[in-house]
Amino acid sequence: MTHHHSQEPPPPLGDPDPVLSALVFTALGEASMCWMELPRGEFDSGRALAVGNKLIADIRRRGYH
Repeated sequence: MTHHHSQEPPPPLGDPDPVLSALVFTALGEASMCWMELPRGEFDSGRALAVGNKLIADIRRRGYH
């Protein structure tokens, strides 16, 4: 499996809570490996970063810090 950056990562969310960021991105990494047989191809780490940043922004919008 290779890592592929198909796009520039989104801008940082300001000064995100490093604990929240670690929890979100660790969970995304773990979830990406939840296959009965691991997929083949390229992992789009830029897209994964965008998903994580969106999740953090959504959490913050709802008042969780």
